[in-house]
Amino acid sequence: NVILGACWDANTFMVPILGYERGFSATAIGSILGGFAVAAFTVRILLPVISRHLAEFSIITYAMWSASAVLLVYPLMPNPVLMGFASVILGFALGSVQPMVMSMLHQMLPHNRHAQAISLRIILVNISSVSVPIALGSVGAIIGIAPVFWMASAVVGAGSRLSVLMKKQQE
Repeated sequence: NVILGACWDANTFMVPILGYERGFSATAIGSILGGFAVAAFTVRILLPVISRHLAEFSIITYAMWSASAVLLVYPLMPNPVLMGFASVILGFALGSVQPMVMSMLHQMLPHNRHAQAISLRIILVNISSVSVPIALGSVGAIIGIAPVFWMASAVVGAGSRLSVLMKKQQE
């Protein structure tokens, strides 16, 4: 959840910088981020149907793979339309994660540990929301914007291995 939350923050913080670097208008950049938001909202409406066919771990793993792929190609997108399509895919992926994590926490933990787990999750996500933009902005200023997206893609890709291992452990 923290890794994918960091991707959410990376998207929100770095896409405007990437768009500005490419010379996109503020309207185009806003539309790219708007597509992400609409997709994240829409997938949450569709999750009851999706979760009837896929387990939580599967949805999270697919989200990680999708996020990794989008972050890998984001800097290669030559125009706002293609970046918008990528943003929508990323919105679907990242929008599905938080509800699935909450569902897994409630299923996996004893009832008396729910509040502790949710509190720890909130703390980690909030720490990430503050530290990720600072870290990405600092790294981006040194090595450029595209490598930041590629690093984020690598982290999410590596994190997907954790999801697969957790699924096997639960089985």
